[in-house]
Amino acid sequence: MAGLTGEIVVVDGRILVSRGSDPQGRTSPAQTSDAAVLYAGAVVESWHERIVPNTMTRAVFERFVEVSAIEIGLSRDAPFAFRLEGILPSLTWHVVTGQAASAAATLGHGAGYGGTHANKHAGMHVHKESGSTGMLVGIYSGAALEGVVSHPNERFHLHVVDKSLTRSGHVDDYTVSAGAVLYLPRAR
Repeated sequence: MAGLTGEIVVVDGRILVSRGSDPQGRTSPAQTSDAAVLYAGAVVESWHERIVPNTMTRAVFERFVEVSAIEIGLSRDAPFAFRLEGILPSLTWHVVTGQAASAAATLGHGAGYGGTHANKHAGMHVHKESGSTGMLVGIYSGAALEGVVSHPNERFHLHVVDKSLTRSGHVDDYTVSAGAVLYLPRAR
């Protein structure tokens, strides 16, 4: 959000705002004064479903998304939205607070938390969980938007939303369980 005071995600047209003032990452309805520093989204008319065949680390899952997208006719160079529903055996996520970054954060977004991004601008409430059930909502940047809708040298921007849609934030690191369902947009 503007001022790096929270995170916004849209799920099935429902805007979920996690304000940095809530240390638990609870969501609240959007307010007319809310603004985004960065917003990327898509309207998906129908989804192609793919079962995750085995438990995967973040890097393996990202490759699985890219390969699955190519197999159904999406371009590796073009952006697309996707989501995953299932169990996340390990999950590290955060909500920015709008406060000054701590010394640990200036070493790298998620330094010590399993994250990999550079974020020297804002403090954050960090959550490390195991066995979470929920949804990852993501944008794959492709070459066209790499570093614009994702961090530099990355092509994935992910948010997590719990099963009840009451907690959400930006994802730093995760694993995905076998049997989770990956949803990719059907190619036109």
